Amino acid sequence: MAGRKLVVKLDRIIQDGDRWLIVDWKTAKRAPDPAKFDQDWQARLYPFALVEGGAALNDGRRIALASIEMIFWYLETQ
Repeated sequence: MAGRKLVVKLDRIIQDGDRWLIVDWKTAKRAPDPAKFDQDWQARLYPFALVEGGAALNDGRRIALASIEMIFWYLETQ
């Protein structure tokens, strides 16, 4: 990233064979419009971070972007 260090903290990463799932927990009064997820910066950054740094979790092998799925898990708050 242009010579800058990027620090990313993922809530949960689940590996199932060659598939990877990133779970990002959210707390809000209600979930946003699903159409807005495509524009969410975390939805773009977190898979990128797993591709770039995930080899440490995958026996030294790079993780393919196509094998990563990300979900936002909204916890309803009062």
